[in-house]
Amino acid sequence: MDATADGKREPFHWRTAIAYKTKDKIVVRGYDLNELTGGISFAEMAYLVWRGELPSPAHGRMLDAILVSMAEHAFSPSSAASRLITSGGVPLHVVVDGQGEPAVLLLAGLGEPWFDWDPTVPLLAGRHRVVRYDRPGLGASPARRTYPTLAEEADRIAAVIDRYGLDRPVVVAHSAAALPAEACARRHPGGLSGLVLVDPKQVEAMLHASAASLEAPEPAARQVTLEELAPQITYDEFAKVDLRVATVLQAEAVEGADKLLRLRVDIGSEQRTIFAGIRQSYRPEDLIGKQVIVVANLQPRKMRFGVSEGMLLAAGPDSTDVVVAEFGQSRQPGERVR
Repeated sequence: MDATADGKREPFHWRTAIAYKTKDKIVVRGYDLNELTGGISFAEMAYLVWRGELPSPAHGRMLDAILVSMAEHAFSPSSAASRLITSGGVPLHVVVDGQGEPAVLLLAGLGEPWFDWDPTVPLLAGRHRVVRYDRPGLGASPARRTYPTLAEEADRIAAVIDRYGLDRPVVVAHSAAALPAEACARRHPGGLSGLVLVDPKQVEAMLHASAASLEAPEPAARQVTLEELAPQITYDEFAKVDLRVATVLQAEAVEGADKLLRLRVDIGSEQRTIFAGIRQSYRPEDLIGKQVIVVANLQPRKMRFGVSEGMLLAAGPDSTDVVVAEFGQSRQPGERVR
C-alpha cells in the first residue's frame, strides 16, 4: 500500500503490459488491470506486470533480452563474482553481474539454482546490474532446518535489495518464484520499479504464436481467364505436328526485344535456333540444361532478329506469366513426344 500526503493508504496500483516478439522488435501493449492484484494466477504469469507507467526504453531492452532467453536452452558456465551474505540469520549465496540501471533481480523457480539464469544474464549485464541468489538449501546456499513462510521469502528478496543498495530494481520471477516476488511487491510497494512474472509454458506459447504470425501468408490462387477451345481438327491433322525433346544449350536476351530470348537447342539430329517470348518470365541462365518440348517441323520464320527454326511449348496467359513445358526425368534429345 502507498501512503499519500495526508497519511491515508491507497490501493496498490498496477499497470499490466502484454509483450510479444516480432521479427525485429518487442511489442508492448499496456492497460490498467487493478483487479488483477486480487488473485493473480499462474496462467497470468506470462504477463509483464509493472507498477506505474509503461516501461522505459531501458526496461524495454531488458524485457526483450528476457523473452529472447526464454527461447534459449543451452546453458553456459558463469564467471560472475559471488559471495555469502546473511539474511535473517540465514547464509545466502548471491551472484552479481554487470552495471547499470534499473538493476534486475532474477529469482529462480522452485528447486532451481542461480545458474539456471545463465542464458539470460549476458543479454542483460551489458546494460544492467544483474543480481541472483540461491534460496536456502539450493546451489551454494546452506540448508536450514525449518521451512520459510511466504512472508519470509518476500522479506528475503527485500533484504537482498537493501544489502546491495538496489534502487527500485526490476524483479523477474520464474515459475513458482512468482509467489514470493508478488508478496514482496505487496509488502514493500515502493521498493520495485517493475515485476515480471514468468510462466515458461505461457512464454513458449506466446513465442510460438508470435512466430506463427510472422509466417508468409498463403499466396492467392491464380485466376486466369480461359480462352475458348479452338475448332476441332482430325487425328491425321494432329499427327502432322512433330513434337520433340530438346535440350537448351544456350540462351540469351535479344537486344531490342523486351519479350524475346534466343535459344540454341539440341534436338538430337541437329541444333537449332528458336526465338521464344518468355524473357519476362525466365532469366537466360535458368534455362540452360533444361529439356523442353519444341515443334520440330514448323516452317522456319524469318524475323527482324534472325530466323526461328521451331516453336517452344509453354503455358501462360501472357509473356509475364509463362511456364515452359519440361520433363521431370532426363530424356534423350530428339525423342518424339506423343
